[in-house]
Amino acid sequence: MGFWDSWLEARDGILSAIKDASDSYPDYENVIVGHSLGGAIATIAAGQLRTEGYPAGLFTFGSPRVGNPTTAEYISAQDGEQYRVTHTDDLVPKLPPTWLGYEHVSPEYWITSDTNVTVTTSDIEVFTGFNYTGGNADTSTSSTEAHSWYFNHISACAGDIDFEFK
Repeated sequence: MGFWDSWLEARDGILSAIKDASDSYPDYENVIVGHSLGGAIATIAAGQLRTEGYPAGLFTFGSPRVGNPTTAEYISAQDGEQYRVTHTDDLVPKLPPTWLGYEHVSPEYWITSDTNVTVTTSDIEVFTGFNYTGGNADTSTSSTEAHSWYFNHISACAGDIDFEFK
């Protein structure tokens, strides 16, 4: 199952909940957050919400590429804050490869400090656009350990999820 299919599985329930919350609290902005596959789905979700007129900020951590260059440029140009965070040589943001036609949304906030180290602002480099040199994609190695460390152990806050899929 691809990222789009995963989004379609959850879309109706998520959109309904967000639309209800937005109607109840019209002065609030939605913030869509995801790690790994959740980051890919969050990117697609934020793109759809923004297209439908719902304000949505986007924060992803270790997200894979989710679409072609046209999709990446479209989502990147939408109104709303956007933070695509990567960590050193995390393997997941390097997938699927660009030679298959996939591209990341912009900008990238690249954490350069090692795993298990407290991140400071000087440890973060920002890359904007789509054809830049540097950041996660320019690292020569790939690490699964880096994938689980974003400011802290990324799964440390995982709780029970009570969400019904189709």
